[in-house]
Amino acid sequence: MKRWFIILGILSTACSNGREAKLREALSQPHIRLADSVPIAEQSVTGSAAVEAWLLVDDEPVFAVDAVAAGQAHDVRLGFADGTILSDTARGERRAPCPGISLDEAIAIAEAERSGEAVAVQPDDDNACNREVQVLAGNTLWEVKVGPDGTVLETEVSDDDDD
Repeated sequence: MKRWFIILGILSTACSNGREAKLREALSQPHIRLADSVPIAEQSVTGSAAVEAWLLVDDEPVFAVDAVAAGQAHDVRLGFADGTILSDTARGERRAPCPGISLDEAIAIAEAERSGEAVAVQPDDDNACNREVQVLAGNTLWEVKVGPDGTVLETEVSDDDDD
């Protein structure tokens, strides 16, 4: 039984390290920042506010931003290098974000906290009004939890290897 836990731990670390390596490789290329992709996506969907954003690195790097307008979610994909809108796909109903700081402001706070570059931001699992921002700083992927007022609530090494 103990062997399975060791094997699962090794596989989890390998998957996480693989994603982190892809993120580092992507961020070494000329690109706009995740925080810059958010207002571009919001402007492309009239009257929207972003609720989540990611740097996707499975294939060619792209930004994916979920923007909500009038209760409808839009999956907006943007070019990594210049922020060109690649697609806007309606995803159905979704609640608008909580009042408070914007997604790009939460990203900026988290990046300053860890002196790195954000690669993902989403609502917190425990409190949807808080934002979990993944920040790559050197060889470490951090998770920085930011409250709706901009307060850094928690900082820890990320255990999330999802995109």
